[in-house]
Amino acid sequence: MPDTVDPDAAAAWVFSAARDGNREARAAVGRYVKDLAVGTAALVLTLDPQLVVFGGGFSRSADLVLDRLRRELEKLCLRVPDVRASTLGADSVALGALRFALNEVDHRLFTAGLSAPVAPRRD
Repeated sequence: MPDTVDPDAAAAWVFSAARDGNREARAAVGRYVKDLAVGTAALVLTLDPQLVVFGGGFSRSADLVLDRLRRELEKLCLRVPDVRASTLGADSVALGALRFALNEVDHRLFTAGLSAPVAPRRD
C-alpha cells in the first residue's frame, strides 16, 4: 500500500486495488475473508441462524467477499446459512441501534400493565 494512503482509507484502498487485479491486495482480501469466516462460523455453529448479513461499511465490498465467505463457511460449518450483503451500507449499525431503541420505547409506552398517569393535585 502506498505511503500516501491515509490509514482511515486503507481498507477502501485495498478493496479497490483487489478489484483492479492487484495480487497483494487480493491476497489481503483472502486473508480477511478467512479470518471473517472463522468468527462467523463460531456464531453460526452456536446460534444456527438461517441468514448471515454482511453489513457495515465493508458491505460495499460484498462483490469481493461474499462468494469467498460462503466457500470458507462450507469448510467450517455443518449447515451454511444464506449469506447476504446489507443494503444499508455503513449506516446499518446505527440504524439497527436506532430500531432497537425505538422498539424499546414502543414496548414501554404501549405495553399493557402500565399504570395510568395520575393527575397532579391542586392544594
